[in-house]
Parts: sequence; structure tokens; C-alpha cells
Amino acid sequence: MRLKREESLLLVVDLQAGLLPVIEHGDQAVNEAAWLGGLAESIEVPVWVTEQYPEGLGGSEPRLLEALPGTACGRS
Repeated sequence: MRLKREESLLLVVDLQAGLLPVIEHGDQAVNEAAWLGGLAESIEVPVWVTEQYPEGLGGSEPRLLEALPGTACGRS
């Protein structure tokens, strides 16, 4: 089975400022998601980032959004 770029996407779920302190190795997760997102963008695979209750948990980690400027962001 081969993956097809036009049928793929990378989904990054809820890497938000308010959740990172309770995620084990949260900083590493952000760094790796940013790296993977950059790789996806370089091969033209869309990247989506979701946020759950951003009013209370804060938005997506700014470092992640800075690394992925062409990202679609939505609420989960």
C-alpha cells in the first residue's frame, strides 16, 4: 500500500498552551509536531491543527503555529 499525497493530511490535535503542562514531554511533542508539519508542508501534504475550548485552554502553542504558517486551524 502506498500513501498518496493528494489523499493525505497531517492532523495535529490539541497542542495548546493550557494542556502542555500536563502532557508528559509536552515541549518535545511540540517540537516533533513542528518538525513533522514542516516535512508535510515540504511535500505539499495539508496540515490541520485542532483546538479544544481555546477560550479556557488557550490557543495552539505559538511555536507550533510559527513553524507552520500555512496551517488550517479549527476547533475540535
